[in-house]
Amino acid sequence: MDDQNSYPAFLPPTNLNSKKMNYVYRNTLVLNSLVLAFVCLVISCAKSNDIAITDLQPLEMPDCFNPKQFEVVIDDVQTYNSLIEITCQGQQLPYIKFGQQTLLGNQTSVAGCTAFYTRTLTADSEAKLYIYHITVNAEGSCEKILSHKNWVLVPKLPEGYTVKFEVEYL
Repeated sequence: MDDQNSYPAFLPPTNLNSKKMNYVYRNTLVLNSLVLAFVCLVISCAKSNDIAITDLQPLEMPDCFNPKQFEVVIDDVQTYNSLIEITCQGQQLPYIKFGQQTLLGNQTSVAGCTAFYTRTLTADSEAKLYIYHITVNAEGSCEKILSHKNWVLVPKLPEGYTVKFEVEYL
C-alpha cells in the first residue's frame, strides 16, 4: 500500500490531485448537512404547544383561608370575597388584581423534616389549558406530615381555559 494514498477511513484522502474524490466527499458533506437540517426542522415542528409562564408569584395566605377542595382556581373577586367571608371573617387577606391575575392553589402533603417545592406553569394554547406542576422534595425521616397549599398568582386565565394540576413527589 502506498503511504501517499493510505489514510484512516473516517478522513478524506490527502491526495489533492484526486478531484473526483474531493467532489464526492464535498457532495456527501452537503447531503449529510441537508439531512441533519431536515431532521432538526421536523423535530422542532413536532414539539408541543406548551409555553412556559415565568410570572408566578408565590403567595402566603393565612391559615384561615382554607377552601374545602385541594385544587383551587379563583378567577374573580366575588369568589375570593365569598371565601373570605366564610373562612376569614375580620382578617385582612392579600389584595389580588383579578382583572390581571388568577389565584391557583394545590394542597400537597408529605412526611419528612423539611420539604422543598418547585412550581412551574405552562400554557397549552391548542388545548386551552394551564398546567400547574408542583414538585415536592421531602428530606429527613421525621414522622410529621408537612402540608402546603402552594398558592401562586399567575397571569389572568384566558377565556375558555382550564387548569390541570400535576404533583410530583421526589
